[in-house]
Amino acid sequence: MKPLVRIKVIGYNLDQLINKLQSKNILMYNIERVENNVMFFSVKLRQYKSIKPLLKNYEYHIKYLGIANFKSWVKKNIAILLVVPFAFGLMLFSTKFTWKIEIYGGEGELESSVIEILKDNNIAKGKFLPQDNKMIEEILLKQLPNVAQVSCMTRGTTLVINISKKLVYTPETYEPIRASYNGIITNFSLISGTMAVSSGDFVSVGDILVYPFTLDKDGNQVMVKPIAEIKAKAYVVGSSKLSATQTVLARTGKTYTTSSITLLNKKLFSKKSPKPFALYESYVYNEYISSVLPLIRTRVTYYELDYVLVNYDLVAEQGRIERESVDLAYQNLPTNSEILDEKTTSLVINDTLYSTTTLTISTIIS
Repeated sequence: MKPLVRIKVIGYNLDQLINKLQSKNILMYNIERVENNVMFFSVKLRQYKSIKPLLKNYEYHIKYLGIANFKSWVKKNIAILLVVPFAFGLMLFSTKFTWKIEIYGGEGELESSVIEILKDNNIAKGKFLPQDNKMIEEILLKQLPNVAQVSCMTRGTTLVINISKKLVYTPETYEPIRASYNGIITNFSLISGTMAVSSGDFVSVGDILVYPFTLDKDGNQVMVKPIAEIKAKAYVVGSSKLSATQTVLARTGKTYTTSSITLLNKKLFSKKSPKPFALYESYVYNEYISSVLPLIRTRVTYYELDYVLVNYDLVAEQGRIERESVDLAYQNLPTNSEILDEKTTSLVINDTLYSTTTLTISTIIS
């Protein structure tokens, strides 16, 4: 049962007032005519704000008499009224516990060791949040010989631990430099490593350009990090098309909106209805409507869709389709590229317009 506001109205032409309210879709409950110019009635709480200025505009004297069905409304929602304070208290109490432990920089056995050390010191999920993060850092540094640095902090109910391992020397291995685009090598500048291609060679994406080694005076391979800048003449393509006749799914202009209010996942007020359209797309908007209680109003707007047959004038649309192909080509353009040539071609085949833009570029592919 929704709350109703009881109102006393003093004025003339009360029948005209009733008709006016009904035309505004404002429902009136328990109407009492005490005198010719005195009337009592009830309206829904959410409609009281809209009815109040209307009554003033008609120069009626109004008096707010409070919630008409307050006792029955409280009785129906007593569970929520009792649960909310308890839930807030429980929520506040739960913030004093550790509900998540995040460990960064320690994978595998090291992470397992950190968790075990924390457990030995009564720090785990479901336990009280630690008060001395400095002490945790000292304990971990003392018991983990391969760790160089530890930082610990609490973020809400999460304990966050960052670990830096001690550096241990190991012989390094390097990956070769590979081509990131198809093209013809134009020039290169080698700093370290061994070239696998020459100027004029055609390469494909993934081909090796520079090997990660050099040769010493005895002809033995010495592993080094390959560093080089290699330029190539490459091609970037953008394509677009348009059929003379297309069936597209579009909005018809018809909409339907439903709304509901929830508290702690329990719906208090809702406007329900079956899905209004056979084809539709929907937009959901949630907003908090109280700064004290977690009341959320959810509005869902449905937009009717239907298939529409669209005919295009390919001659008139050619410029737009060509611009689309140019835009697509430039979207695929690598950074730090020099455009050497731009060419756009268009062709109509079987009532379909095809447009292709080809950019000839000079770019770094290493």
